[in-house]
This record gives sequence, C-alpha cells and structure tokens, in this order.
Amino acid sequence: MTFSNDIVFSIWLVFGIARNAFRPMMAKLMVALIMVGLLCNWIMAYAVTYRYFGIIDSEKEVRDSLTCFYFSIVTWTTLGYGDVRPSLDARLIAASEALIGYIWMAAFIGLLAELLRQLAREITAGLPNHVE
Repeated sequence: MTFSNDIVFSIWLVFGIARNAFRPMMAKLMVALIMVGLLCNWIMAYAVTYRYFGIIDSEKEVRDSLTCFYFSIVTWTTLGYGDVRPSLDARLIAASEALIGYIWMAAFIGLLAELLRQLAREITAGLPNHVE
C-alpha cells in the first residue's frame, strides 16, 4: 500500500465513521480497532519517509530505522522532545504528520468516548428501576 493510498483510505475511514456514527456498538468497536491498525500504518509510513529524507540527531543526519520510527512516534503524538529533529527536506513532512496526528487522535478519542457512553447506557438500561 503506497503513501497516497494510505491517505485516501484514511479519509474514506473518517467519512465511514461519520456516516456510521449511530450504528451498533460492535461496529464502532471494529472501527476503533481498525483505526488503531491504521495508526500503526501511518506511523510506519512516516518513519519510512524520514528514513528516505533523513533526520538530524546530535547535529548529524541519520537514516537509522529505529531513530526514524522513534521520531515518527514523537511527532505523531506531538510530544516534540527536541532530541531528534527533521532535516530541511523533511520539515513539511513532519508538520503534516503532527497535523494528521492531532486530527486522528481527536477522531479516535471521540469514538472511544461514544463507545463508553453507549456502553454505560446499555449497562444502566439493564439495571432494575426501583426506588426503595
């Protein structure tokens, strides 16, 4: 799967989430699990991109897979430790990863909140309604 296919599939998934917002809880759980899988796919795709363009660690350009993967996770979650930074060629890519990470996490947390709300509603619906 190429990087552009990842983008198209992720956009399709977000629209699918919005369209199926009121479906049964099991479908929402499946979408959440798919989102976790796609999150890993996005982070790996960006890590491969950083390996191609290089990142700067201790003032020298590196293309080490583990360092690129670490930088991709830190950028996706917008932690920004500062120990590793993008090269000049990878700056716009890092900015796009941070932006997509913000949007993706917001959608994922919103979906989890909806799952928990629906689960709480189903639990309370099964409880007897009697007042002593």
